Amino acid sequence: MNPINLNEISIVDRSVAGAKSATLAHLKSMGFKIPDGWVIPVDLAIAISGGGESHLKECVREILADLGDGGVAVRSSAVAEVT
Repeated sequence: MNPINLNEISIVDRSVAGAKSATLAHLKSMGFKIPDGWVIPVDLAIAISGGGESHLKECVREILADLGDGGVAVRSSAVAEVT
């Protein structure tokens, strides 16, 4: 699996993307001013912990290219951590 753009997450994706990401994506779809963003889904995080770091690096390069110039923010949490 690959990172998921916030624009592609629905509220039912909580188990894949986490509650905060699903909520942000829902608010964004309703027209709230939510910055563009990406989520590393659970299965990708598991693959990374099993040695998939090179795939993650390539994904991050693609995400940064998609976001363009400017600052970025990184937030880390577990799927079940934020409700």
